[in-house]
Amino acid sequence: MKLVKAEEITLQEMAINHRFKNTRRRATGLLMLARGDKPKVVCEALGVSDQAVYNWAHAWRIGGVCALMGGHNGGRPRALPDDVVAVALEIARTEPLTLAQ
Repeated sequence: MKLVKAEEITLQEMAINHRFKNTRRRATGLLMLARGDKPKVVCEALGVSDQAVYNWAHAWRIGGVCALMGGHNGGRPRALPDDVVAVALEIARTEPLTLAQ
């Protein structure tokens, strides 16, 4: 992985000053990769899986700095759609119900 000087400075600043720990960790990992460390060394040093390191490198190649700052968008989908939740809340507010009802 090769970085230009501006990218290196940006990642150094992010690794030190960014307010979110995950983003600081990602920036540190990319700096380690750029200086020639193997992904296994990076994951052991930062306490993450090797797949995470590969994902960071891929995100960097695709989207640069913005891709590093994105959060986790995965996970289980909601059990109920928003409109069903809104109707249920409206019913709960207007009609006092007991557990049996």
